Amino acid sequence: MSNDASQEAMTCETNAGLDDAQVRAYLEAHPAFFERQSDLLADVRLPHAQRGSISLVDRQLDKLREQNGQLREEITALMTVAKHNESIYQSFCQLYVALLPCQSINDIHQQIQQVLSELLNLSAITMWPLADQQDWVPRRKPVDNEALQQLQRRRLQNGAYYFGRLNDADKALLFDDQHVESAALMTLEEGSILLAFGSADVDHFNPNLDVLLLDQLRTLLSAVLKQLRERRNG
Repeated sequence: MSNDASQEAMTCETNAGLDDAQVRAYLEAHPAFFERQSDLLADVRLPHAQRGSISLVDRQLDKLREQNGQLREEITALMTVAKHNESIYQSFCQLYVALLPCQSINDIHQQIQQVLSELLNLSAITMWPLADQQDWVPRRKPVDNEALQQLQRRRLQNGAYYFGRLNDADKALLFDDQHVESAALMTLEEGSILLAFGSADVDHFNPNLDVLLLDQLRTLLSAVLKQLRERRNG
């Protein structure tokens, strides 16, 4: 045995009472330890739940296999998300083209429902006025402007979006009796219109959603609505 190895063995024997932290600190401070003690890699035996006792080399290989498996799963998940995002992008492009020839806000509402309901697995899409314009925004019941404005201030807080759950009163106001557990709310055309998306999945809309595509949709919808309003008011 070499002098270095002998000295190392004596040191280990002298410090037989080392705890885990000290052993780890020593190995981290002496990365060449296993190069000098290469035979130790094959001799050290580690407990294994399925295989009994295995060598340190085998345990390292198992760990690498586990890490590779995790990386493959993460890559697969990223590819799935990318494919879904591409599908959403393509559908949004179709919606943009479909919105351009719309002659009324009802046409716009219908196109949004047709394109996005199935794509995003939504249970409801509604549009509401945030000002006194009952004949401008499609509706199925009289509009409670005061309640809608209060909801806007409470949920959006001067922002453009809200993602998450709603209480029963808000759901009844926006979606009537349709099954909605989470919602996305956005204002259109300088805050004069509220567009509401509802999903039966409680986790479908959450505060961590990316708004890149929604920003584009909001910009286009606001531009189309502004043109319609200008033509309508002559």
